[in-house]
Amino acid sequence: MDAMNGPGAQACRIPEIDDSAMRLTLHLTWRSRTVADAALAAFSDYRCALDREERAAKHFARLMRRAGHLAETGIAFQLARIQAGDGSC
Repeated sequence: MDAMNGPGAQACRIPEIDDSAMRLTLHLTWRSRTVADAALAAFSDYRCALDREERAAKHFARLMRRAGHLAETGIAFQLARIQAGDGSC
């Protein structure tokens, strides 16, 4: 008798895991990793959008500082012109 068929063979065998349970475990592991990867990707996209918005705001602020003296667009200026009665509004 060899070791696989001897009297201690039953005690040495590795129990077989039900195939459906293994598939379920693998699927759940894959899904949790996929969800985590998707969350990381979404957060990365969000951060990139915030960075783009910040760059656009800084660019706009630079433009307004450069051109601010060319045209007054504030409500106070418009009200002052109305109150002066020069009819230019």
